[in-house]
Amino acid sequence: MPAQHTAQKLFSKRLREALANLNPPVTTAAELARQFSLRYKGTAPSPVAVRKWWDGTNMPTDEKLETLAKWLNVPIHWLRFGNTAKVLDISDLSAEEVQLIGHWRAISNDRRKILLALISDLEK
Repeated sequence: MPAQHTAQKLFSKRLREALANLNPPVTTAAELARQFSLRYKGTAPSPVAVRKWWDGTNMPTDEKLETLAKWLNVPIHWLRFGNTAKVLDISDLSAEEVQLIGHWRAISNDRRKILLALISDLEK
């Protein structure tokens, strides 16, 4: 099974877990789509797109993940990746790295994608 497929299935499992913890719990993809559209400020995803999140065949965009994480009161990192074995020790960060993180948090998701593409290109 490709890693991306596994990541999508695991995302779906975490999403459903967080939805089950709501009061009242969200137990269907249709209800997820309805509740999400009430909270998302952009164009709401189609019910088919939300069904793909539910089934683990696709993942939402970063912006939609942020909305989900805020609504579900879970860390976005956990929602996207789950618990990871390696935890970043912030005491190891340089002043420049701390400054970079501050700038990162201040920019929009669209600009983050551009920056990630640039960094990826610079690594080549």
